[in-house]
Amino acid sequence: MWVMTAKGGFYSAIRKPDMPKDQIMVRARRKDDLERLLKAIGSDTDIISSPKADYAFRVIIPVEAWAQYLYDSAMGIDYSNFKDASCKGDHARHEAYMDCWAALLRIQQRL
Repeated sequence: MWVMTAKGGFYSAIRKPDMPKDQIMVRARRKDDLERLLKAIGSDTDIISSPKADYAFRVIIPVEAWAQYLYDSAMGIDYSNFKDASCKGDHARHEAYMDCWAALLRIQQRL
């Protein structure tokens, strides 16, 4: 599952086969995205740094906390333009997100 929240960040959520069913691994390319997630769910879980991995940062959290975070993010939408809300003041994030949006637009236009 990939999730992008305007006020949180860009996440990849997975559960490895050996993980308990009540836990989920949330991965991110930027540490500050996971810092915002942990703050939002009130967790002091350590962020695991894996610089050579596809996603350099990850946390393991209760799946219920992840589900609540997704719910709260959806219920808290108060913006009319995702790009403006998600990249405000962050040029590097804006450039990366624009690259993604452009690639996805090309796919849409081919349909």
